[in-house]
Amino acid sequence: MQIKPIKNSVTETYSKDIVKILESNKDGLIQKIIHEEEQREAEHKNTSPLSKKNRIFIFIGIFLLILSFGGVFLYITTSNDSTVEVAPQFTPIIFLDKTQIVEITKLPKGKILEGIWGETQNTNVKIGGVEGIYATENNKIIGFKSFMTLLKSNLPEYNPAYINENFLLGVVNDNSFKNLDLRYKVVSDSLASLESNLEEMNLARKTILLEGEPLVLNNSSFFKTGTAEFVDVDARSKAKTTISEFLDTIDFATSKVKVVGTYSVERPTKKNNAIAEARKKVGLEILNEVLTEKYTEEEIAQIVIEASAKGVSINDTYSKEEIELMTSEEVTQIIDQAQGIQYYVEAKTKGKTILTAPTEEQKKLEQEIEDVKKEIKEIEDLKKSNTNIVVNTKDPFFLIKTRSFSDVFPVFRAWEDKMFTDLHGFFGIDITPETNYLLTKDWQDGIIQNKNARILYDKDGTIVFMYVFIDENNVLITNTEKATEEIILRIASSKVRK
Repeated sequence: MQIKPIKNSVTETYSKDIVKILESNKDGLIQKIIHEEEQREAEHKNTSPLSKKNRIFIFIGIFLLILSFGGVFLYITTSNDSTVEVAPQFTPIIFLDKTQIVEITKLPKGKILEGIWGETQNTNVKIGGVEGIYATENNKIIGFKSFMTLLKSNLPEYNPAYINENFLLGVVNDNSFKNLDLRYKVVSDSLASLESNLEEMNLARKTILLEGEPLVLNNSSFFKTGTAEFVDVDARSKAKTTISEFLDTIDFATSKVKVVGTYSVERPTKKNNAIAEARKKVGLEILNEVLTEKYTEEEIAQIVIEASAKGVSINDTYSKEEIELMTSEEVTQIIDQAQGIQYYVEAKTKGKTILTAPTEEQKKLEQEIEDVKKEIKEIEDLKKSNTNIVVNTKDPFFLIKTRSFSDVFPVFRAWEDKMFTDLHGFFGIDITPETNYLLTKDWQDGIIQNKNARILYDKDGTIVFMYVFIDENNVLITNTEKATEEIILRIASSKVRK
């Protein structure tokens, strides 16, 4: 029997079927795969930064970014320049006719105030007008404390609440008309008044010597307390003058002179007798000096002189009841006036009037009279060449806002010792051998335009500069009364407007 092989129809059929399927769909599937790949490639090209289209967008973006940063930088670096000149950051304290900005970085190093003073003298503000000056540093308005620091000033430490940062530098353009005839009359009237006052003082000093009444070189005017030593050379010279006038009242043919050194019984010490003896000795010495200078030897030979020492008491002159009515100061004064050196004459005198030693007040008055006479002489010399003098001055000022007078007065008072050192340049004053005495000169109390002031005078009595308390909240530093008057008016005006 013949065995016939069996055909694997299933396997064959499946394979063939697969092949047939692949063959029948060959073009469609491949095309689909290729199409999908092409799409992915196209998308990749569109998103790639290396594509021509995207490179253009990137370059445009970078350019715009750089342009933006440049604009911001330019704004930051130039924005301040356009704002400084518009208005200062502080409200002006007073009404100003003109305002000026001074950049201190452009001024000579260490000469800030001198530079500002130069600006004040170059002002073209109207006559009687006020120009305000604001100091800036790198185009920023400087506050008070920073300004003092830049000046390296010696202003003492203070509570920042006491002084406002808003302050004002400035200049008053003053036009002073001086009529020499009018000035001469004013000064002459002043001289007449001073001489009248001096005459009244001299009348109070006059003593009429009666018989037996002593001339006393007393402890209150001539001697250092508790000694036989003169207060100074002037006191000794005045003692000789007084003795000389005393001797003019004596008729030496019938009189003798007694010299008595005295001490106060009311002030008992172990040295009292020694003090009285020393004063007797000084009294004889100075009397002999005057006699030698005043008279011949023949005249001196006729003079009889006696000397002694003793204690004197207030009870010798006043009763117990009178003493009880006196104040302690009056008792002390009488005791001082009684002790010293007494000169007696035992005869009737001619009753001549003499002057006792002048007081310090009288000495000052005499000096003031001499100064006025000197001014009159200067005016007379000027009048020979000119009748009227017109003087234009530009007066700097420094106006400071404060919380109250009581807060800042101690601060300014403590600053006085160094204020001239710190501010002399602002008033156009150089420190030279002729002006360096002002560095240590004492300030004086004064009244300017009815306001309390502290004033620095030069040796001729002229105001160097001063600080004036305009009111509770304003202190003015300036060098003329005219500038003070103008600032006071403007402060008052600003208060009215408010």
